[in-house]
Amino acid sequence: MTREEADKLQIIKGRIDKGTIAGQKSWKFIKELNSFSRERLDRIALIDGRREYTYSQLFRSWDRYAEVFAALDICEQSGSRVGMIGNISSECIIAFYALNMLGVSVSMIPVEETYDEERLHETIEKEGITDIILSVGYAWPGILRMISKERKEGTLRNAVVLKTYVDGPYAAPLERLQSRLYEIIVDVCPDVDTMDRLMDRYETTTFTLSSKRNDEAAVITHTSGTTRGIHKPIPLSDRAMNSAAVSFMKHELISHLAEGAVTAMTKEMTAAYGMIDMVHVPLALGVTNVIVPMGGLNDCFYKAIKKYRVSMLLTNALQFEEWMKCSAGKSFDFSSLKLVTLGGAYVSPDTLNRINSFIKKYGGKTRAVSGYGLSEAGGACILPDPRMETADTIGKPLPGVEVRLYDDIDGKFYTLGDGPRTGGLYISSDWISSGRIGDKVFFETEEIDGRPYICTFDLVSTPGDGTLTYAGRMNRFFANNEGIDFNAGVIETAVSKQEGIEACAIVPKYDKHIYDTIPVLYVQAQGRGAKAKRTVRNALLEAFGDHKQFDPNRLPRECVITDNIPFNATGKVDVNLITKGYIDGRVYTVESICRDGRLKDIEFEPKQEDNRDNGLGCDQFFC
Repeated sequence: MTREEADKLQIIKGRIDKGTIAGQKSWKFIKELNSFSRERLDRIALIDGRREYTYSQLFRSWDRYAEVFAALDICEQSGSRVGMIGNISSECIIAFYALNMLGVSVSMIPVEETYDEERLHETIEKEGITDIILSVGYAWPGILRMISKERKEGTLRNAVVLKTYVDGPYAAPLERLQSRLYEIIVDVCPDVDTMDRLMDRYETTTFTLSSKRNDEAAVITHTSGTTRGIHKPIPLSDRAMNSAAVSFMKHELISHLAEGAVTAMTKEMTAAYGMIDMVHVPLALGVTNVIVPMGGLNDCFYKAIKKYRVSMLLTNALQFEEWMKCSAGKSFDFSSLKLVTLGGAYVSPDTLNRINSFIKKYGGKTRAVSGYGLSEAGGACILPDPRMETADTIGKPLPGVEVRLYDDIDGKFYTLGDGPRTGGLYISSDWISSGRIGDKVFFETEEIDGRPYICTFDLVSTPGDGTLTYAGRMNRFFANNEGIDFNAGVIETAVSKQEGIEACAIVPKYDKHIYDTIPVLYVQAQGRGAKAKRTVRNALLEAFGDHKQFDPNRLPRECVITDNIPFNATGKVDVNLITKGYIDGRVYTVESICRDGRLKDIEFEPKQEDNRDNGLGCDQFFC
């Protein structure tokens, strides 16, 4: 590094320490962090199949895409907001930053929102989308027809299809058919155009960079929709994206590992976990990001960890659970991993221990940790240190994250320094979402001590040393006719912590025979038949028994033991699918045996009933 480059680096470090570097457009933030030296510009930013982009080449690609978008009048001056229906690909990453250069807000639309015409139209209208960009993998005939209709009705101005390459060693044969589809799209659907043709037509078009330093809705990510099937939009500003990255850069462990690190995307950019933690943060750190078609859903993803010597892996527990189920005959190699974080859903100590034994078995020298994040708070917020025994902790807040615990008994907020307690978790940082897109409000923040906080609706505990442990959801409860309330989220977490329990969910069921609402436990346990039944019984005894963690009156009245608890892409149990009856299993009635008001035993009796009706109409009972 030359003297001039070293001086530039010191200036950048000073701006990082002061936090001033975050106050600019997202593209400019990434470019400044990776342009201070020739060595940094020549680093590999993305590996996508057989293609590699250095940071210098990546920046030039942004310019080429920006030239096309400017020619189509997709820019700040025209008030554009692009809806991107994209997969895990270099092209989608490049398109986002090119649009950011032009001051265009980008909504990362979940593909589920395109399943029917009404849903897509509602998303376009609700989020003020003016133009659509989609990867060829999602250019299905039905979606193209809907887009054509929206354009003819004047709702959309432009529709552009990206040729997202799915070549290389881990591309499925079916995926390669996309190339042929890309070639015929213009002929069968004249209302859309392809990026390749547009670049030939508009290359070298002059464009004007955005005049704004910050857009409150620079990117719109979406929640997973696991409880009600609704993907809530989460607008995040340029400052929020950049501040989240700065927080990682200030984290002692991550900043130490970042030099020469390699990561790999496991999730799409529709959620903050994908957009912020798997795209923006790695680019800010100057690491190499490996793009595998379909990400963690690709059966060969584990091979990429070995081939590219991936050292930083952000994923969820479900990823490892799937690998462990089909590990026979596969050549896993985790020797390169230095940091593994599991997000998206609560991970029990039993599951975490099994995952870490699996990592160690195949050469891993680090421990996976289960952190905590929130879409509304821009992704990861709390992270344990894998160098320490993490037990059941989700760790400590990242630099710049402040938390408050709300005690509903005395109605007060407490800090982590106020001693041991359990309470509702509130989070504040420079990168929480405003909850607003224009004049539309999608959720509110709450002011505490003069700062805006987001209520996570999660219960956490702290022993008083600054660490936090997840205790369950606050807002998933219902009551029966006798006024007995069932806190589903807290009970689920307590049961999930027990040995042998892989996943569970509690949903309310209206029992027409007693004209009352009862809690039903859906659970997936290790083993089958009598063994699974015994495991579930022991778990309930441990949670409700002599320890008196819960009143026996709140014991689930029915239990469905199943092998197919549904999960979404982030690894969360999909309660929405359970309530709609998309699950099979053996149904049992649950009877408690108490003595002196304390639970001493539980009896499971088979119930002859079609459990697929158990969840119908359940949503109405959640408060």
